[in-house]
Amino acid sequence: MAAKNTGMIRILCACDIDSSKRSLHPDLTFYNDIEKMLHSEKDLDAVIVSTPTSNHYETGLKVVKSRNNLVMEKPSALSMENFVNLLRLSQEYSTLFYNAFHFMFAEELVWFIHHKEELSGYLGDPVGFSSMFNDPYAPDGKVLREYQSLSGSWVDSGINALSILYKIFKETKNVFSIVGHGERGRESDTVSEVILQSYSDKGKSIFGNILTSWTSGTNLKVTNIFYSKDIVQLNHTKQSVEIFRSDGGKEEKFHATKPGRLSNHYGGLILDLYNNLLNHTDNAGMALKIYTELFNAFDMGPGENTAGK
Repeated sequence: MAAKNTGMIRILCACDIDSSKRSLHPDLTFYNDIEKMLHSEKDLDAVIVSTPTSNHYETGLKVVKSRNNLVMEKPSALSMENFVNLLRLSQEYSTLFYNAFHFMFAEELVWFIHHKEELSGYLGDPVGFSSMFNDPYAPDGKVLREYQSLSGSWVDSGINALSILYKIFKETKNVFSIVGHGERGRESDTVSEVILQSYSDKGKSIFGNILTSWTSGTNLKVTNIFYSKDIVQLNHTKQSVEIFRSDGGKEEKFHATKPGRLSNHYGGLILDLYNNLLNHTDNAGMALKIYTELFNAFDMGPGENTAGK
């Protein structure tokens, strides 16, 4: 839909192991075998992988080895080893490895980045931050069957929060984490929290956290940037930016005019992908930094706090 709406990229074919999905793509050449598609289609500029999370790495390998440019839905892999291997192979085969961080193109985030310097002019330097991602995927503490393929709250939502914070601060570092383990191990956690260190534009060290939860029963996603007195809230659910003042007042600074949140995200992503393909560039270097922090959270715990090191 995003590709169609922007008119920048034309979808030529589709592949799904479920042949009944053919009816969803009546105008496209349809395959139910990825290797057959990659062998038959010779003039593709890129292949977009949006299979279930656990299949991303396996399918991504096939795309890269076919010497096609790879566009990978997040998360690109479920381990740092697999991500690095995809990156290594893309470099070896001289292909692009574009990671689809769709939250980087949220309209409220784009507005905040554009007005960040202006806000700092009268609010001062940020002193902290907090990002919270709630989805109602595990109302009783157990992940509902239809969401088990997402592989856990930290993997699915933590990557979104990390990409947002990277866009705002350019650098974050995990200092403490508690990544929950669900019924299928770490890939089915329902609640996780990570403490991070970052730096303001003036180089001042600041701290914040990311909380991902599937047990709250709500769909609420917000990122708060704390200033000395006031709070700027990016409400990703409402697609708005509000300032909460120390005197109890509130001021809305921005609200997206288009209602479709994901359509807005992917519209911006498609435009960015188009420009990268045009210039034969990708975002793999940025992705390496973000995935390093994503997977570091699994290896860090109460006994491994690195604050101050």
